[in-house]
Amino acid sequence: MARRKLLTPAVAALLIAGVAVIWQAPPSQFLSDDNKPLASLGDADSFMRGVSTVVFAADGSVSGQISATQSAFYRDQQDATLSNITVISQSRDGRPITLSGTRGLFTGSQNQLQLSGDVLVTTVASDGATELRGEQFRYQMATNQLHSDQPFTMTSAASELRGSALRADLEQRSYTITGSVRGRHQPQ
Repeated sequence: MARRKLLTPAVAALLIAGVAVIWQAPPSQFLSDDNKPLASLGDADSFMRGVSTVVFAADGSVSGQISATQSAFYRDQQDATLSNITVISQSRDGRPITLSGTRGLFTGSQNQLQLSGDVLVTTVASDGATELRGEQFRYQMATNQLHSDQPFTMTSAASELRGSALRADLEQRSYTITGSVRGRHQPQ
C-alpha cells in the first residue's frame, strides 16, 4: 500500500513533466517527413495532393480531365503549379489527345497549360497515333493548339521528324515545324 502511495505521485509528476515538454516543443518536431510545415509551401494559397479535375467547355460538355500528384494554387495570379501531370482531352470529332509531363503550370489569365520535363503528347486518328516528345510544350485546351520553342521529335507510323519549334493545331492535325527540321517519311 505504501508503495502505491509513492507510485501515484511519481506517475503524476512524470505526466506533468511530459505535458510541459510537449507544450514547450515546436509543433514541427511532431510532424512526419510527409507532412511539411506551412512555411515550406512558399507563397501558395493552397496545396493539394492527388489532384484530379474535370474541365468543362463553354457549352457545359466535358472537354477533358487533368490529373497531378500535387498542385499549388496562387490566387492572386490565378495560376497553379502541378507535378507529374496528365491531361486527357479529345478533339471535336472525338479523337483522343493525351499529354503528360513531370511539371505543369496552368496560367489562368491565358487559359494555358505549360508542360515541361519529359513531355509526351499523343493524338490518335484512324491512320494511327502521332507522338510528340520534348522538354516543353504550351497547350490551349479550349482550341487544342500546341506550341513549343524547344527541340522536339514527332513520330507516327509513316514518319519521324525533328525540329526546334512547333505550332500545331491538334484539332485539324496541322503541324508547322521550324528550325533545324530533319526527318524521314515513308508513305504507308
